[in-house]
Order: sequence, then structure tokens, then C-alpha cells
Amino acid sequence: MNNDVILELVNVRKEFDGGDFVAVEDLNLQIKEKEFVTLLGPSGCGKTTTLRMIAGFEIPTSGKILLNGNDISTLPPHKRPLNTVFQRYALFQHLDVYDNIAFGLKLAKIPYEKVNKKGEKVTKYRKYTRDEIDEKVLKALKIVDLEDFETRNVNTLSGGQQQRIAIARAIVNEPKILLLDEPLGALDLKMRKEMQLELKKMHQKLGITFIYVTHDQEEALTMSDRIVVMKDGLIQQIGTPMDIYNEPSNAFVADFIGESNIYVGTMIDRFKVRFLGATWDCIDDFEINQKVDVVVRPEDVMIRKPEECKVKATIVEKVFKGIHYQFTAMIGNSEVLIQSTIDHNVGEVIGISIDKDLIQIMKREYDANIY
Repeated sequence: MNNDVILELVNVRKEFDGGDFVAVEDLNLQIKEKEFVTLLGPSGCGKTTTLRMIAGFEIPTSGKILLNGNDISTLPPHKRPLNTVFQRYALFQHLDVYDNIAFGLKLAKIPYEKVNKKGEKVTKYRKYTRDEIDEKVLKALKIVDLEDFETRNVNTLSGGQQQRIAIARAIVNEPKILLLDEPLGALDLKMRKEMQLELKKMHQKLGITFIYVTHDQEEALTMSDRIVVMKDGLIQQIGTPMDIYNEPSNAFVADFIGESNIYVGTMIDRFKVRFLGATWDCIDDFEINQKVDVVVRPEDVMIRKPEECKVKATIVEKVFKGIHYQFTAMIGNSEVLIQSTIDHNVGEVIGISIDKDLIQIMKREYDANIY
């Protein structure tokens, strides 16, 4: 295990219903200290089950979960130096902000060494003092930018403020890893976007490891150092946001992360692929006559004059997105999604071109669904 790896999942598998349903299958993952890692995927992909196993709420059917090299697979949640923030804030409605955050501290016992009458060092436990609790609560409130809120009733706070209190309560115990299970899901769009940036800032301030679960690709791309894309209990790809977006490992990842045009193509020669009724140069080399998935991002499709291109299309739909237009064009029975800052009319015949560096060729999805 590398020195900078704080958490490692080794061949982790989770079954339910006596093995009839496999939620997570042979998952291997290393997470580094102070890293922001997002588990991303559709509902039922195994991301929340993975987080619950890390937290200790579920026990792996097989495999190991290692924290700093120590196996914590069967350790109960309260004995793990981890805290979880849930989508539902789970705040105590009868307590004010201060007491919500201080709740765990008041119950906690911290070890200290004492010399007994025989001159031996023994470990004793004590509770935090009032001053120690005050210091920790105020520090947590400062990190979430809610100073001077300690006497407020939690029912008077906005959704975003309540989520910050939930985060403050989770970090006040100074966990080594903070687990976040779709914590922004209950917020409106504007608040969600603001909290994405706030969470990134908090991560930088705290300097601890964040493991975040979401089905929202924008959240993952905005906040993460690395993204783990999952489907049907299997890891499809691990990489930086830029790697995941620009170099998806298969058609599922390409389709799930951002918008994509995905076609079935045929390699007709080295670095030449046929799709959309034409032959295109590409930079990926596959066996001749092999069927492949061809992925092209909408922003990579260039609109030209029809006479300048080998492929012509007819625009059938136009949507103004604010910073660009999104066009749907038809080439025979094939649909092409195009993004452009230049306006065109519905019904207009256009030519399209795609730079060879922007045509991504990959094995058909049924050959490439395991990372």
C-alpha cells in the first residue's frame, strides 16, 4: 500500500437476498489522503452501497476495506474515524445550531495517559471540557461560513444553511475521511451550484479526504480530483474530470458524462472508420472490419457550407442555450446533436466536419463494461 493512500478497497463484493442480487462486484479502489473522490453513476449502480460499506453501515460479503493499511471491514461505524453527511440533513429539530454541532462532542470520550500508584502508565478516558467544545464548534462554524449562527433555531435556516450545519456537525470531530451521500440532492438548482463551490472550498480548508456520492455529472466534474464511474456494481472508469470527459473508456461513460453522439461504426482500414454513411480519418487503430462504438461530442461537430463537406445534414430542431445554440440535424435516419455559437435556421441544409482528433473510437460496450 502506497504511503499516501489512506483508504483501499480490495476485491470488495456485496450481495443481498442470499446472493441473488450482487450490488457491488469485486471492486478495487485506492483513495489518497486529502483527495476529493466522487463515486458517480445512475441509480442502482452500487455507489451508495460502496459508501455504506466504507462507513460501516454494511459489511462486505467478501473482500477487505483498509484504512491506513488496517482492515476495518467489520469494525462498527462509531469506531471508524469517518463521518457521513446524508441527503436528509438529520438535524435535531429541538436543538439550536450550537447543540446540533456539539452533540457528538458531548458524548465523546478522549483517551489520556496517567501514571497509577505502581508507577505504570495507564490509559484513561475523559469528556471534552466546555471550553474545548466551544472552540471546536466555533471552528466548525467558521469553516462552513456560519459564524454567529450558534444560537439560531435550525428550523429558521434555509436548506443550504441546514446542509452546512450538517457538514459542520460531521467535521467537528475531525474525521480522517468525510463521506457525503448525495448531500445536495434536496436543494434547488441555484443553491446546489453555490454549494458545489462551497464544498470545494471546505475541502481545501479542512485538508482531509472527501468521498462523495452523486448521480449528477456536473457535481462530479465541478468538485472532484478523481471520478469513479460505476454501472451495475462495476467500475467502468477512474480518472480526473478532464480524462473522464475527453477520454471515456466506453460508450456508457461517454453517454453518462455530458452529451454525446454515439454511433456504431466499422473500421475499414488503419485509422479509418465508417459511420454516418461516410469514411472518416481517426487516430485510433482497430482491426479492419471490426465493429466499434464511435463517440463525438456535440461541441466537436463543425458546421460548414454543404459544398465543402462530404456529409450533409438537415437541421430539424434548434434550442437557444444562452451561451450557444443546440441543433438537432438528420443525416438520413441518423440524428446528430451539434452545439454552435452561430445561429442557423430549422430546415437549413448544412455540411458537417469533425477533426480526426475529436473522433473517439472504442470497443463495443458489451466488450468494455469492466474497468
